[in-house]
Amino acid sequence: MAHMTFEPAMFELFDTVMSGGRVNLEVEEIALSPHSRLIGMAMTDAQNQLLHSGMVLVALKRGEQVLMRTAADLTIKRGDVGVITGLPDQLATFRSKQGAS
Repeated sequence: MAHMTFEPAMFELFDTVMSGGRVNLEVEEIALSPHSRLIGMAMTDAQNQLLHSGMVLVALKRGEQVLMRTAADLTIKRGDVGVITGLPDQLATFRSKQGAS
């Protein structure tokens, strides 16, 4: 079986969802700023970093392609759009700091 690690934020999210708690999660496409800290990172590293903020990087859009792999060799590039799940305030904060203007 593949090696899996779970972050505390993910456990909390699953616990809330599974216990019937109401979660106001949204999915948003956010064009990454050329100066985003995620540019140049492996997708798996970016996913782990976003988990610490309670968000999930679901996929990347690169042109017409939707990239959903979590392979370590998939690097985030300028022009990529992140498909991210999180609470509205988390997404707004991310968009203001990492999104393209």
